[in-house]
Order: sequence, then C-alpha cells, then structure tokens
Amino acid sequence: MKPPSESMGPSFSALPYAIYLICLVFIITLSIELSPSPEGHGTHRQLGFPPCGFLTVTGYPCPSCGLTTSFSYLARGHGIKSLQTQPFGAVLFVTMIVIGIIALVGLVKKIPASVFMESILFERIQALLLVLFLLSWIYKICIMAV
Repeated sequence: MKPPSESMGPSFSALPYAIYLICLVFIITLSIELSPSPEGHGTHRQLGFPPCGFLTVTGYPCPSCGLTTSFSYLARGHGIKSLQTQPFGAVLFVTMIVIGIIALVGLVKKIPASVFMESILFERIQALLLVLFLLSWIYKICIMAV
C-alpha cells in the first residue's frame, strides 16, 4: 500500500486563492478611495501612517516611495501619471490584476496553487519584478533630485 502523499499529486485548496482575491479587492478599493498626492509620494499618510522615515533621514526616497500614489493613479485610469510617479507601482498593480485572473482560473478549474507557485515562469517573473523594482528606485531617486 502506497502512502497517500506519494500516490496523489498536490491537493487543491481554495484558501490561497480566496485570501489573494480578498487582498486584491481590498488594495484596489483602497487605491480608489485614496487621493493621489500631487508630490508623487506621501499618499500613504491618508491612512494615518507617518512620513517616510527613510526619506526624512536620508533625503532620498525609499525603494517603495510613490507606490501608493502610483496605485491610486492607476486605479483611477491615469496610467501615464502612474508610470511617471513610480513605474514599478504601475507594473505591480497590473501584475496583481493578472495574478488575480490566474487565481480565478485556478479556483474555477480547481488547480492547486502550488502548481503556479512552483513553476519556472513564476520564478522568472519574480526575478524580473525585483530588477524592475530596483530600476524604479533609481528612477525615483533621479526624479526627486530634480
């Protein structure tokens, strides 16, 4: 008799998909509710958070500086303004929507989340996002220095 873990593939659970989709809806709703800061950063302060400590101490924007503002612009359909504010914010927002669609497909077709998470494509996308994140930080430093 084979142990169950060896005879069966990965098991399906709706929970990872449900958690992701709930978080995605929350982020999109929040992005719509917040007014994007015309400064290109600081929108997070509307949530009661303090100013960016990294920016305050160093005078340079932190790696995620402007993400909330970028999300807020894109949620309103202002793609160019979102890209100008923080390019990675626009890329991340769109990536999150695409992953949301994949989550819906996985949920409907009952595909285990691990199938997506363990794919080589998923690893490459993560690496690409990291590179874009760092490049966007350099961009943000340059535009805020002007």
